[in-house]
Amino acid sequence: MRPILVNIPAKLLFVVALALALGSFVRDVIRRRRDKTVPWSSTPLYGLIGAELLIGFKSGSWVPSAAGFAQPWTPVPIYAYGVMLGTSLVVGWFIAMTLAKKDGIDQQEAGTIYMWTAVWSIVGSRLLYVITNISEFDSITQVVMVNRGGLVAYGGMIGGFLASVYCCRKRGIPLLRWADVAAPSVVLGTAITRVGCAVGHPIPAGQPGLEPSRTRLRPGSRRALVVPGSPDTDLRIAGRPVPVRDADADS
Repeated sequence: MRPILVNIPAKLLFVVALALALGSFVRDVIRRRRDKTVPWSSTPLYGLIGAELLIGFKSGSWVPSAAGFAQPWTPVPIYAYGVMLGTSLVVGWFIAMTLAKKDGIDQQEAGTIYMWTAVWSIVGSRLLYVITNISEFDSITQVVMVNRGGLVAYGGMIGGFLASVYCCRKRGIPLLRWADVAAPSVVLGTAITRVGCAVGHPIPAGQPGLEPSRTRLRPGSRRALVVPGSPDTDLRIAGRPVPVRDADADS
């Protein structure tokens, strides 16, 4: 179990972002010399924004300076949950686009709806976490730092649903028709991100939690978990005792 898969040197990432921005700009210039109708791409802008964010967060100053580059920069961690979340979005994209084509929904419209649904799913999941754990945050900056705390799936579903409703109404696409397209992506995406939760947030040995070593299955019982010892207090989730009632007692 590895919450952080790899740490990327921040200065190396800064150089890559600048190289990407410069390379994309040069490519656009060459293409426009051949054809003036070719539009400018947004890749150089994204590269510069990424480089500026690295400077601001790693050097402590948003203005590039020799002193800022001279000081050591902490590496950029790549979290297991983030990788699985990104994987779920990519897989969901291909599934949604395939089903949209079969259902006769325009690919461009379907892609736009999917993009905004995904964006507001992440925003909604973060907002619900912040609202339910407001005491953990001291500033707005901490709120936008997704690696501080986490996300709540229910908030993501609410945010994604509202975004889908708005986008479908704006484009004249029946909501239920889009729901048929998006439902498989939502289910599979949730499953993939749950794998990220298991990989990225394992329960340390000896710490309060739902420990498999302390549970067993009772054949024929409608209740899945039976905790040895005191049935009312031995089951703890996030350090809090959870009352356990045997379903066989209700039979």
